[in-house]
Amino acid sequence: MPTLDPLATFRSHLARALRILGLDPQQIQPEENRIKYAFHCQMLAHHPDRNPGNPRAHDFAALLAEARNIALGQAETPYLILQDDVVEAFLQEPVEPLIDAPTYEEWLMERFLDLDGKSIWTY
Repeated sequence: MPTLDPLATFRSHLARALRILGLDPQQIQPEENRIKYAFHCQMLAHHPDRNPGNPRAHDFAALLAEARNIALGQAETPYLILQDDVVEAFLQEPVEPLIDAPTYEEWLMERFLDLDGKSIWTY
């Protein structure tokens, strides 16, 4: 079973959020003002009121808001940035798959259960 890394999952989500906002995903953590400005610029271009003929404009606006919240550390649980089809439609290019977050049960099994040694301890 591969080692599950929640921090790698968070970094993967953060990198995708920064990419959606048009910021460099390699930058560790941009300043709050840059994140807000990038959100504002992207929202001006993709807001549903400015794109009444685009059936995905509402999805794009929600995606931008979620990306901003993730980049600012205010997001609760990512939803739209996990949907590759929405992100690919927004970016108009393919995206790399995200690192999946482990469920609590997966984390418990990885951390405490050793099926080969028939023990609840992995060490």
